[in-house]
Amino acid sequence: MRLALITLASALLASAPTFAAEIGRTTVNGRAVILDSAGTWTYADAAGAAPLATRDCATGNSIVSKKLPISLCINKPWRIDNSPSSAMELQATNADLDLYVGLITERTQMPIANLRGAILYNAAGAAGIRPEDVPILKESVDTVNAVTWNYIEYEVTISGAKFRFGDYHKSLGELGVVQVAFWAPAAYFDQSKPAMVEMMNTVKVDAPQQ
Repeated sequence: MRLALITLASALLASAPTFAAEIGRTTVNGRAVILDSAGTWTYADAAGAAPLATRDCATGNSIVSKKLPISLCINKPWRIDNSPSSAMELQATNADLDLYVGLITERTQMPIANLRGAILYNAAGAAGIRPEDVPILKESVDTVNAVTWNYIEYEVTISGAKFRFGDYHKSLGELGVVQVAFWAPAAYFDQSKPAMVEMMNTVKVDAPQQ
């Protein structure tokens, strides 16, 4: 089952870029940000990076995106997967549940409606159905840890096995878009929701709200 879940996640995601040289600069909350052609970013001043880089996670690791101003904590019983799918900066497994999470960051500016469409398009492609036939179980706009997210919950069936996804996604304006995508066997998804919310409460976005 683990192989099926990882294969599904891979099918839903695009390739990640490689590192490259500086291509420009912008400003976020009054701080200069250096952008490069591979989609990575850094604050121009070391002091500006400190709020993300020095996060204190209770029992685990602080994960700071190299591409967008976002970070989260991987606390026990979560463990980081050593071989994440190519488009994910992070992939982790909850050791107590059949629950997985992927952090997907893209320096692609797009309206939130287009991002939603891309999520369903990729899900449909993995399941071999039309995007309009992806069963959507819930859609909402949720505020978690002072961050506003668009949330979509849907199911897809791969090789006879049904999986449910809970995808938190948002636009960071000119910096790009981010997804925190959870997935699990459909029968066990609801019981995994408290673990999802607990992780989302560690997510910090250091960018203007869109």
